[in-house]
Amino acid sequence: MGRLAPPEVVASALSGNERAVEALVAAIWPRCFRLALMVTGDRGMAEDAAQEACVIV
Repeated sequence: MGRLAPPEVVASALSGNERAVEALVAAIWPRCFRLALMVTGDRGMAEDAAQEACVIV
């Protein structure tokens, strides 16, 4: 599996750059949601779970 976001975006997000955080979340959202949907089998629950995961990131 390849990287979801370039290392410089991750580093910038970790340093507090809000645009980089937005870019990072946008990069991970599709896979995060798909995984949550596979686990829960429910779109609403999957969206909630993916949102929680993105908040943690």
